[in-house]
This record gives sequence, structure tokens and C-alpha cells, in this order.
Amino acid sequence: CVSIPDRGEYVSEFKPVLVSPPIDSLWYEINEERSKVAINLSTHDDINDTGYYRWQIQETWNNRAIVNTKLKYNMSTGEIESRPYNEVHDGEICYTTQISGSIVLENTENLNVNMVSGKIFQEIGKDDKKLLDTYCISVVQMVMDKVGYVYWEQMKKNTFGNGGLFAPQPSEVGGNIVNSTNPSEYVIGYVNVCKVSHAKMYVDWRKERLFDKKQCDDWVLRPESEWADAANSGWVPLEIVYEESDSDKDGGSVIKKALWVRRSCTDAGYNCQPKPEDWPFVY
Repeated sequence: CVSIPDRGEYVSEFKPVLVSPPIDSLWYEINEERSKVAINLSTHDDINDTGYYRWQIQETWNNRAIVNTKLKYNMSTGEIESRPYNEVHDGEICYTTQISGSIVLENTENLNVNMVSGKIFQEIGKDDKKLLDTYCISVVQMVMDKVGYVYWEQMKKNTFGNGGLFAPQPSEVGGNIVNSTNPSEYVIGYVNVCKVSHAKMYVDWRKERLFDKKQCDDWVLRPESEWADAANSGWVPLEIVYEESDSDKDGGSVIKKALWVRRSCTDAGYNCQPKPEDWPFVY
């Protein structure tokens, strides 16, 4: 029951308290082409014959720079300099936490047992930085009655099922909430009462060597005369290299060059946070 000034009082139906069964297992599978990872889940309920499930997903990953450099180019002086410690450190330590906006549902209406086996509820492509380093996925499992399931199923169709010529058209979605002051008002929302279950999995993706760095391994060697052009073209110095000249006119002098990498590869991710306190130690 929620009272909103100048709007009225919104009330839901009374709902029984449902209890979600435990999540039996949480694991990942890599496809044959090694192009993506599927996160799978299994659960079962020996008490109730039929189950209507919804899952919420939270992911945390080390969103550090793909290539971390301790150097930068100074446009004013034309020299390559050391970056401040805090800039280098920020590129190495960046953890991002994100709650998925996907509506993930499943039901066991047509099964002989109330069991969900190998439900794929998340897929990650090999070019996603979630596969670069350490990663954690946390899943909250909820159960509901059929009316609640139909509500969320329709919300999913309206939210994610449109956009194509033959896609289902948006339909009006009701819920179990009404404005008791103004019953004719159309209210979107559904109240469910459930004791949830949850599971968490940590993965060190470096062991699988899946992440595709794309162009971040394409380093280029530029002489000092081309450094300004490289910096203006979106490149960052990675290492200074000294080479002996093969030209007779240079008299065997040493030429100063630098290895450059694309700036996008040296940027840390978004919404950077410190390492979570419960984060496992990894080498």
C-alpha cells in the first residue's frame, strides 16, 4: 500500500509468501568456436509440482586497461614523459559492477518434474572486457504464481521483442496494483512476495585465454620525427627504443624510436570502483 499526495492510494492484492528453492549449480560453457561464453544455471523443487521462475543478475569484473603504459607524449615539449603514478594505478585497478536489465524467465508447466536444467541466462562475447580478467556473477532467484509470470512475460515481449517488421506489437500490461482512490487509472506494476535464493560464481578468465584484444596487439614503431603525428592520430607511447642506424651517412649513430599502441587500448573501463572487499586473490 503506497499513498502518493494528490494522486491517491495504491494497493496490491494480498499475496502468499512463496519460497524459492536453492540454486543447484552455476557454471559456464565455452562454445566450440571459442567465440562466446554461456552462463548456465540449474534448480529444482521437490515440493511444488510447477515452478515459475525469474532471475536477477549482477556482474562485477576487472575493467582495467587492456594495455597499460607508463608513458605519455607531451605535445608542448615534443618529448615522451612518465605518467603520474595515480594515472598508471587507475588504469590497472578498475572494477565495474552492473545489474542486468534483462528479464530472465522460465517455467516448468510442460515438464513432468519441477526442474530447470542448464538454463542459459547470460552470454558474453570474446571481445567483451568481462572476459579480460577476473569476473564475478551473482544471481538472485525468485518464484511466483502463473499470473505474475504472465505479467513479466508480457513485459519482456514489450521491452525486448519489438523493433522488427514481424515482431509482436506492444500490448497493454496490467498488474495486481490499483489506485483505490481512482480505480480507472491504468497502473503498471506487480507485487510478488518471495523468499529468494542466490548463487555466486568467480572466474579468472585469463586461464581460458578467450579475450580477443583485437587491434591492441598491433603496436607500431615510429621514429622521433613522427611522434606528434602518432599522438594526434590516437596513439599512445608504450616503450622507447634505441636502434643503431644502418645508413652510412648517419655514421653509425643511434636512432631514437618509440613503440605506440592505440589510445583506446590504454583506457580503463567505465564506472570504476575500488576492488570489492570479498574479491578473491588471483595472481
